[in-house]
Amino acid sequence: MMVLTSSLTYLVIVISNILGLRSQEIIVQPNRVTVCIGENATFICEVNYKNRENTTLGWQILNMDGDFVSVIGRDRHSLNTTISAGGDILIESLTIADVTISDNGSLYRCNPVEFVLTSATASLTVAGPPGSIPDLTIPPDMITSTSFVAQWSEPYSNPVCGPVQYIVTVSTGGRVISNVTIDETTYTATGLCGNTNYTSIATAFNDGASGPSTSMVATTGKPAKL
Repeated sequence: MMVLTSSLTYLVIVISNILGLRSQEIIVQPNRVTVCIGENATFICEVNYKNRENTTLGWQILNMDGDFVSVIGRDRHSLNTTISAGGDILIESLTIADVTISDNGSLYRCNPVEFVLTSATASLTVAGPPGSIPDLTIPPDMITSTSFVAQWSEPYSNPVCGPVQYIVTVSTGGRVISNVTIDETTYTATGLCGNTNYTSIATAFNDGASGPSTSMVATTGKPAKL
């Protein structure tokens, strides 16, 4: 088996030398990219450029029919080509500008013009806003005649989109009396009146966008002490 494997390896090397495939080696394969909504995504491919002065790099995207097609002329897709200082490596980047959630899952590959080889396929992951806040609550023992404390658990959010923040809105009688942006998962509403009904809503957001708001949570301030 070792003799057979060695023979096959030698045969591949010989054929590669004859056909010039070694000069078509893809040195750096494009990697999977994860970005947040609204950011730019960039893929990079590097190939051996020695003795291949007429070679250019092409990029392809997998379409809905399951075929790889050129990205040339595709909206928000742009190419940038450079050559290494030694002149033997061709570097081309593909940038998708201002990505949207519809770009999530797109598959790309580098396809050097006049080359026999194509690169590995690389995927684009677009991270969206945080998930729903699962459990906005106002514990009864945290309610007084002038204040209450709302608390919740942090929802899932992809770290690539930065830290999660929250908008907490408190209303009474259809009138907003507090609308704040905070980093913590608790909020103390103050300056309230006893025996008054209040509703609270919390929304998580990150660099991607805002997630869904919670349902309204109702509470009533305790009677003022005489």
